[in-house]
Amino acid sequence: MKISVPNTERFIVSAPERDYFGGSQEWYEDARRKKSGCGAVAAANIIWYMAKSDGRFRGLADIDGGGKDSFIKLMEEMFSYITPGPFGVNRPEMFSAGAICYAAERGVDIKAKTLEAFKPGKIDLEEARGFVSSCLAESSPTAFLNLSNGALKNLDNWHWVTIIAIDDETNGALICDAGNSFEINFGEWVETTLLGGAFVALH
Repeated sequence: MKISVPNTERFIVSAPERDYFGGSQEWYEDARRKKSGCGAVAAANIIWYMAKSDGRFRGLADIDGGGKDSFIKLMEEMFSYITPGPFGVNRPEMFSAGAICYAAERGVDIKAKTLEAFKPGKIDLEEARGFVSSCLAESSPTAFLNLSNGALKNLDNWHWVTIIAIDDETNGALICDAGNSFEINFGEWVETTLLGGAFVALH
C-alpha cells in the first residue's frame, strides 16, 4: 500500500520558466551553499509544505503566491540555522535543532521525530519503512539523510532529500530533490548502503 502526505501539490514552487517540485540547492548564489546546502533545502521543503497545510505554521514561510523568489529566501534563512560543519549536516540533530530554533524564533512550536540508521547491514527495513510511513500518515514529510547511496544510481551520496510517499509492497519511495520529484528504491538502499543515514520528521 502506498502512503503519501496529502495534497502533494503544496510542494510546488512557481517560476516563470516552469513549476518546480520543492527547491534546489542550485538556486543558491554562494558556491559553498550550492555544494552543501541540501539539508537546508530539505528543511525548506518541509517548512514550505507545513506553512501551506496548517494555519499554525503559516508564519514560517512567505507562501503567498508560492513563487521561487519566496522559496529562495526561505532556503537562505534555513541555511543560517542548518549550517554545514566540516562534514556537512551529517547528524540528524543538526537538522532538527536548526529547524526547531528557526520556528521558535518566529513564535511557532514544532517538534521533531528521528530514526537513526547508521549501521549498514543491520538496518531493519520494516522499522525504517514503518517510521517513514507513520510520519507520512500524520502529514509529515520526512527528511532523509543518505550518507551512502549503495547501488542506487538516482540518489546522491552524503545528501539530504525529502520523502513524500512510500509503498510498502514495492519499497519505492517518492522523493523531492533538485526541484523535481522521482522514485527511488528504498529497499535497495537499505540492503546496499555502506554508511546508512537517518530520517527526521517535523510536526
